[in-house]
Amino acid sequence: AVDAGSDTTAIALTNVMYYLIKNPQSLIKLKEEVSGAVLENGVAPYAKVKNLPYLKACLEESLRLSPTVPRGLERKTPPEGMYILGERIPGNFTVSVPTYAVHRDPEIFPDPEAFRPERWLEDDEKVKRMRTVFIPFSSGARACIGRNITFMEQQILVATLVHRYEFALPSKDW
Repeated sequence: AVDAGSDTTAIALTNVMYYLIKNPQSLIKLKEEVSGAVLENGVAPYAKVKNLPYLKACLEESLRLSPTVPRGLERKTPPEGMYILGERIPGNFTVSVPTYAVHRDPEIFPDPEAFRPERWLEDDEKVKRMRTVFIPFSSGARACIGRNITFMEQQILVATLVHRYEFALPSKDW
């Protein structure tokens, strides 16, 4: 189904726009980055926005703070059971990694409640460590098959929107 991820993509787009509007310094920085990639009144061509680092960092930071599926996908342990982090888990037991909580581990994501896209552009070792637990699309064999499509759609739409329109919240405390 072509539209299987349309709801989650719409949620992700809503979230990233909210975080950008709520953090005007990030919005200004993103507008500067995309300014050369978007035609004056057109839609951003994917070829021009796919490698914009700050755009990608904004999308990842938004997905870190507000994953579209925050609970993590459930999986069953094998019939014989298994050990997870040294703890014996019985067989046929449902387990899950809560994406929302993992993405807020302060040891991996300092100041975890802050929208700070720059964290994805910093020290390579820190970014590598963050990526090991960055699971907005789950991971492994059952990871979301549409993750590349949603990133493509978000890159095109967010770049186009921030280039063409001015955004503001109704009030500072909204």
